Amino acid sequence: MISLLTVVLLGLTAYTFVGYPLVLLALGWLHRPAARTARGKAHAYAPSVAVFVMTYNEERSIAQKIENTLAQDYPRMRVYVVDSASVDSTAAIAGRHPVTVLEQPRREGKAAAVNFALERSDEEVVIVTDANALFSSGAVTRLIGALADTDVAAATGRFYSHSDHASASAQGEGLFWRLEDFMRRRESRLDSVIGVSGEITAFKRSALAGGLDASNLTEDFEMSVRLRRKARVVYVPEAVATEPPALTVADQITQKKRRVIGTLMTLYKHKDML
Repeated sequence: MISLLTVVLLGLTAYTFVGYPLVLLALGWLHRPAARTARGKAHAYAPSVAVFVMTYNEERSIAQKIENTLAQDYPRMRVYVVDSASVDSTAAIAGRHPVTVLEQPRREGKAAAVNFALERSDEEVVIVTDANALFSSGAVTRLIGALADTDVAAATGRFYSHSDHASASAQGEGLFWRLEDFMRRRESRLDSVIGVSGEITAFKRSALAGGLDASNLTEDFEMSVRLRRKARVVYVPEAVATEPPALTVADQITQKKRRVIGTLMTLYKHKDML
């Protein structure tokens, strides 16, 4: 006999992957917000930008990531490699490029690393990305253009995993990100996205005063909630970051457990926003 707990869990899963997208579709039809225009022309908004490349033992990917980032067409941009006490040659390789290398003495998690970099930089806008996430051409300019509106605190790009492997786990992860793209487009049209992609997110420094809670396991969700307290968080699907997927089911299970626990922590901490 199916237990009540099993029914509840199946119901929650069905709502997450079917019910919620349908709710977004319905709200989109019932409530069509007027097209928003940026307060001030996007091309006139040209803040200084810091790109934080978060690293830990990334010697195999850091050179390509730096070259990819420096190839962006945004003029007022400084790249920081924020290294969390790597034990390989990540920092040494990064030091051979025209970037600023910030080395943490201890590995304390991504949120702590972001705070570490915020304290050692002063650019008006910060973009957070991973060492193995490659930007599409013009991604930085598109993110900055979305921030021209004073009612926008942050802009997150479209992320998807790309793999030459046809494993079931890789295909499943790809399907997850396609569904995420569908939902974020509609959330952004209605008001604000619920979560941001840690691989490609830009935010105004003034909107994240005090930094992130370093004890939280899902710094991306914590960041999106904190930023939404200040203003909208919008989705920019034209700004793309690609990254290899977790190739094994065990890797994905570990990621999902961490995400669930961290999400519950953030929801409890910011329960007044529910």
